[in-house]
Order: sequence, then C-alpha cells, then structure tokens
Amino acid sequence: MRLTYFLFPALLGLSACSTTKIMVPANDRVAMDYDMQDGFTTALWNRSGNEVDITVLNKTDGHQVSGFGLNAKGEATITVDANCHLVITNNNDKPAKIRFRTSEAQPQAEKASAEVIRFTLANTSGESIPLIIPSVMNPNLSPYSESGVDLAIGQEILYKSGTKKYVLLVVDSSIQNGAVIDMAQVLREKKAELGIQ
Repeated sequence: MRLTYFLFPALLGLSACSTTKIMVPANDRVAMDYDMQDGFTTALWNRSGNEVDITVLNKTDGHQVSGFGLNAKGEATITVDANCHLVITNNNDKPAKIRFRTSEAQPQAEKASAEVIRFTLANTSGESIPLIIPSVMNPNLSPYSESGVDLAIGQEILYKSGTKKYVLLVVDSSIQNGAVIDMAQVLREKKAELGIQ
C-alpha cells in the first residue's frame, strides 16, 4: 500500500468555515501535514459508505501516537502535534471521500489553562468499540488499538448499543496526563453493572 503525502502551507487567510475534500483511493492511504508551530486540529467527516482508519504518526520514527476507526458517515476532531502527521487509510475496494476543516492547534499553555487532560483510550479486545464523545468525535476503537485524546474535565465518553447510549466514563482529575485507560474493561464492567449484553 503506497502513501500519498500532502504538505499544506500555514493557514493564512483560511476561513474557519471552509472545508476541503480529499479522495482516498481504494486500498490506499494519504498523509496530511501543515507547517504550523503548535501543530493543527482537524475536523473530519467520512462521506463514504465504509469505515476508514485515522492515525497520527511521529514524523521521525513512524511510531503511532494515536488512532481510531472513523465510521461510514461519521465525524471526528483530532489534534496533531507539530512533530507528527495525520494519515487516513482506506482498506476498502472503493475510494473514500473525506471532508475536513483544519485550524491551528492551541499552544500547550492554553490547553493547560482549559483543564484538558491528555490520555489514551485502549481497546484490548478483539471487537470494535463504538464510542461517542459529545461535541468532540465519534471514534470507533478498532480491535487491539489505542487512540490518544485531549479531553476537558467533565467530558463524557458514551457507548452506543442499538438506540441507547450509556455513559462509560466521565473525565475527572483522577485521570493523569499520559494515562492509558482500558475501555474494553470499562465496557465489560458497565455491561455487568447494567445487565446488558
């Protein structure tokens, strides 16, 4: 699978409301990067009928910093540090249409003042875990994957089962920066507590 790389200039004069479309060919992937000191934040909309994989990779060693599955017709917002780039992988037999809107990321000092905690959601199970993080993103945690998140204290993380939504986790000060939370275990405990399958 080849990698097509897009390097965008700094967002000079770009309207906060404008979106861009990118087509990811079948069984292919594209990398996106912006020349911005503090990194960038991108809102993504998957307009295709299949899931695509979203990953953030370190530019130097290719290490995966975070990642998740973006469902068909799903949306997500992700922040990419300056030393990383964003990769969209389409493992399907049809091209994937992705719309996105990008803005400059907040400097670290501003993030800290907003009481945001940076931690990792881990799926240690062999099944996907569909999550809803209201006003942030709706990630589908792929089997045996991790997704890095920056979430404010008080932010809810929901699990959707059929037409019902359940609160799995509320971000609070007990979660340390850099923590890894086993969402498969959290989900098992919540299902046992609520008596759901």
